[in-house]
Amino acid sequence: MAQWRIMETKNYYEVLDIPTNCPQDKIAQAYQSALIAYSEDSLAIYSLMSSDDCKDIRNLIEEAYSILGDPGKRKQYDHSRGFNQNSPETYDSNDPNGGNESKKLPSFDFAENNAVEVTSVFNSSSVMASKGVNSIKKNSEVNLDEARRKFNINYETNIEFENKIQNSTEFSGSFLKEIREYKGVTIERLAEMTRIMKTYIIHLENEDFPKLPASAYVRGFVFQYAKHLKLNPDLVCQSYIARVKKARNEPLVQSV
Repeated sequence: MAQWRIMETKNYYEVLDIPTNCPQDKIAQAYQSALIAYSEDSLAIYSLMSSDDCKDIRNLIEEAYSILGDPGKRKQYDHSRGFNQNSPETYDSNDPNGGNESKKLPSFDFAENNAVEVTSVFNSSSVMASKGVNSIKKNSEVNLDEARRKFNINYETNIEFENKIQNSTEFSGSFLKEIREYKGVTIERLAEMTRIMKTYIIHLENEDFPKLPASAYVRGFVFQYAKHLKLNPDLVCQSYIARVKKARNEPLVQSV
């Protein structure tokens, strides 16, 4: 995720992967879980995203928590977005910290040289994980020409189909496959570009949800898929994850 474009439709609840009526005391837990999930020593995430991608996501997570973690700011945000208008009990006005739950949280420092110290709180094998990340980084270095060859997409433009993509808000697996084939990117090449296994790309396109991992990881897959096909990754993720959660009977994040 090289860039998270600031959009009018940006939904902080979606960033933390919680419903809009999430109890206030559960938001800090969601925040911590999100930060841990996108830490640079998470081998599962690093296999999908670059260091810069993870940093951008963590910055957005921090931004979301700075609003939703404070009942006062959350109430103002909800009012501006039309959320929780009939659920005032969502906010905890008796918060002993004055509505600022961040005072309860440990200080997270995801600087690369501090990865071991931070994650040792959560994972006793963090030293091995950190070494694994460094090994992946060392072995994944490519020169500029190789990067251009790997990520550049050349295809014959079809104005009608380009307009269809531009005007679409729903991105099903079959539509993503149609876009990939239109842009002349094979599954093998997309797997090389995104570092997503070919079988997962096939499952994404076929919407074979039982064969896909947890929704948090599917979000990473879809974001990389969309980004490398030069689509709007935020929009594609929002649409596709809604399909995943509906199929899995998981709570949907309300959006405007």
